[in-house]
Amino acid sequence: MTDKNMKNYSIYILIALLSILAACKVGVEEYNPDYGHDYFPMQQGAWIEYAVDSTIYSAFVDNGVALHSGELREVYGETFTDNLGRTAITVARYWRTDNTPWTNITPTIWYAVFNKDSSTIERMEGDRRFIKLAFPVRQNKTWLGNSYFYAFDYDGISLPSCDSDEWNYSYTSVGVPATVGVFSFAETLTVQQQDCENNIHRTYSTETYAKGVGLISLEQWVLEANDSSDPRSWPDKADRGHVVTMRVIGYQE
Repeated sequence: MTDKNMKNYSIYILIALLSILAACKVGVEEYNPDYGHDYFPMQQGAWIEYAVDSTIYSAFVDNGVALHSGELREVYGETFTDNLGRTAITVARYWRTDNTPWTNITPTIWYAVFNKDSSTIERMEGDRRFIKLAFPVRQNKTWLGNSYFYAFDYDGISLPSCDSDEWNYSYTSVGVPATVGVFSFAETLTVQQQDCENNIHRTYSTETYAKGVGLISLEQWVLEANDSSDPRSWPDKADRGHVVTMRVIGYQE
């Protein structure tokens, strides 16, 4: 093969390789991993409303049991820098037991923050900091959601978990459809926060989140009994604690 032919052959090979590379580039989709951040959107102006039912067990209420029902509205407000230098957003919480307009109610202010260093969503509920979600969202992923404090304290009574003070959160379902009341959601995840029982304690807590919406339902039992030999089932034998359920009844993204 002459030098001229060799040169032409090399050019043909180069053109062919470039054509192959171009074809491959067209066929390759850009990889954008879904970490699950949309399960806890923090958009200013977004709001969500819940129907809340609670049963309180205490020696300080009539017959040891009190029932309460109402509606809760949470509104995402202004962003600010928290005491750790992170960007946070306020959560204004409005509570009512009748048809009082939301605008006539003075809210309690909580806040939430996306901790980029640990890839978690933290939420300050009163004086307690919870690690609500951990990213990336994966089935059976676990983390210590209550690691910022040691135990629940209700009505002056310490109500820890059955085995330890720290609750080991885990994703028990991810990306599944769910219906809550009149609302249907294409993708939801469930966080099992605690589920244990012994002769004097019953602790159970679970939350479900929908993509683009946030928390859509919650159920929590934190109970304690005086008599370890009481044969009744929970919650009938509870002397202290609470059972709370929340379900979404309206929202605006």
